[in-house]
Amino acid sequence: MAWNATGGTITAGGRYRAGGVAGLYRVIGGIGAPALADTVAVTVADTAAPPSVVGVTVAPGSANLQPGEVQAFTATAHWSTGGTTALSATWSATGGTITQGGSYTARPTGGTFRVIGSGSGHADTAVVVIADTTTPVTVTSVTVAPDSVFLQPGAGQAFSATAHWSDGHTSALSAAWTATGGSITQGGLYTAGPTGGVYRVIASGSGHADTSIVAIADTTTPPVGGTVLFSEGFDDASIAGRGWYDNTTPAIAASGTHAGAGALQMAFTQGSATAVQGGSLRHKFTGTDRVFLRYWVKYSSNWVGSGVSYHPHEFHFTTNADGDWIGPSATHLTTYVEHSFTGGGGRPRLSLQDALNIDAAHVNQDLTNVTEARAAQGCNGNSDGYATGCYQSGGQWRNEKIFTATQPSWTAATQNQWHKVEVYFQMNTISGGKGQYDGIARYWYDGNLVLDYSNVLFRTAAQPGLLFTQFIIAPYIGVGSPVAQTMWVDDVTVATGPVP
Repeated sequence: MAWNATGGTITAGGRYRAGGVAGLYRVIGGIGAPALADTVAVTVADTAAPPSVVGVTVAPGSANLQPGEVQAFTATAHWSTGGTTALSATWSATGGTITQGGSYTARPTGGTFRVIGSGSGHADTAVVVIADTTTPVTVTSVTVAPDSVFLQPGAGQAFSATAHWSDGHTSALSAAWTATGGSITQGGLYTAGPTGGVYRVIASGSGHADTSIVAIADTTTPPVGGTVLFSEGFDDASIAGRGWYDNTTPAIAASGTHAGAGALQMAFTQGSATAVQGGSLRHKFTGTDRVFLRYWVKYSSNWVGSGVSYHPHEFHFTTNADGDWIGPSATHLTTYVEHSFTGGGGRPRLSLQDALNIDAAHVNQDLTNVTEARAAQGCNGNSDGYATGCYQSGGQWRNEKIFTATQPSWTAATQNQWHKVEVYFQMNTISGGKGQYDGIARYWYDGNLVLDYSNVLFRTAAQPGLLFTQFIIAPYIGVGSPVAQTMWVDDVTVATGPVP
């Protein structure tokens, strides 16, 4: 027999050995002529690697669940050819149960657990965090809003309470409400009583409480029939003989006065900070814990004040805690009477400052329940419910408590006319080693009460003998006068209370 083959080799005895290339081949065996031959088909197998799964991924890769919550997981097979297909995985889990369809149910125990999907020799793991409900979320504190308010007798104010929770969220609190100085509904609506003073609104719930300060205005009339301490008509410039000092040669206008032969004239040039006419005038008087000021004032028709929200400073009272020449901006107590000509007219403004009482080592720390050796007008806390300020000027701390009218009293049409201003300051009392919230600050414009603030803290118990002893007329525009402008003052009276 003669043998022949393709795709490999064959021996004379008919033993075929396949070659290395896959394919369909032939083995031919015959005797003599080709017609006596036969052919056999031989297939050589393709031994290259078939596509295979090279990895598995589980989705989602992580889940945050509450106890009993259900989460569906899926598995994906990644093939050597680069494609992906869904994998019918074998599932296992900790911290809960999982079906072979991938549906996981979290058990009650909180913690971090695993869901594992496996198949085709590969596996992937998802992280499951189950919330720990064995430690309940609790209320950690309560806050009341607003935290302070000033009310007239009989006025209403709505209060609300907020619960702060241990997991960081907040929610409205259905609080139990109590109050002093007035009445409050269980919906939080407070009605101020008739008696002035500083009172409290308290919201409590879930084992916590918070307090809001309520200052109710004292609308009783300040003492009448006060004693006149001095008066001045500015009918001539010989004011030194009438007790004035600092500037004893003021400018006196002889015409256009309110009454009498003269009026004090104080003129600013454009850019000047102080009046170039009139200057600063000071007058001492017998010490008193209450002071009434009445004067008449006229502003030039082009008067614009400072052009900013602060200044000009105009009239001041200082006390026996400071010397005769003290600068009014840094004292143990200065009261200011002034008018801010911004926002559509002249707005009356009263303010207090006790910068030399500031505990500079504890600026912006609330010392109101720590010590009486502190400032009452800001920088060391605010205890009477009226807003205060704290700032630095020239490297020194300054403070302020400002009461500003909500509406202008002066308009452009009435500036070049005489108007009567009356102001009453009454120191708060000292009792039980603490300053009490019963001071008074009031302002009248042409006989109409414009500012009425009771329950004001002027001084702490560190200064029980503090008395008003000096009156200062010192118009000052720190930013420089925007224009050349003039003001006139006439018929000044300083007394211990309202007088005819």
